[in-house]
Amino acid sequence: MDIYKDFLKNYLSDKRINHSVSTAKLMQKYADFFKINSEKAYISGILHDTARELPDKEIIKLAKKFIKRKVCKINYMKFKLNHPHLLHGVASAELMISKLKIQDGEILEAACYHTLGGKHLTNLAKLTFISDYCEPLRNNSASRKVLKILIKEKNFNKAYFYTYHFLLKYLLYKNKIICPESIEGYNEAILSN
Repeated sequence: MDIYKDFLKNYLSDKRINHSVSTAKLMQKYADFFKINSEKAYISGILHDTARELPDKEIIKLAKKFIKRKVCKINYMKFKLNHPHLLHGVASAELMISKLKIQDGEILEAACYHTLGGKHLTNLAKLTFISDYCEPLRNNSASRKVLKILIKEKNFNKAYFYTYHFLLKYLLYKNKIICPESIEGYNEAILSN
């Protein structure tokens, strides 16, 4: 049995574990094609949502602990503290360090940025952002379109751009507040598309 899947049972529902496994398998399958380490891709995919179902107070506590480690810069903290669910990736990174002794900065960064995206991300972080959005268990037309771009067209930059496109379109449609980090990532992605 997968040690990471067993680990997730301490934190996540079966539905969220299935999402994480599906994300990991998608990332692992296509990582080599996009010149990304497939082992790192699998670990990033399976652990990105570890803290997703924790209470807000616990997410904040773990995120603050991670930030003190200075592994990678976490932007817009004031905004994110007002919306703690946006910090679940940062909290997941802290659990990776404290519980699994994962020290790889790329994997930790990928967890931190998988929800909102951002500027100047590694390709592993970009693939985690894309795959979290379009893994095969996601059953909506926008996710399926991004998945098709990624696996049929094999167009990484286009899939990255469309992940932002559909994410921001959804937030605008729902009249939700948008973190500037996603807008910055979108602006960077549109220039590389």
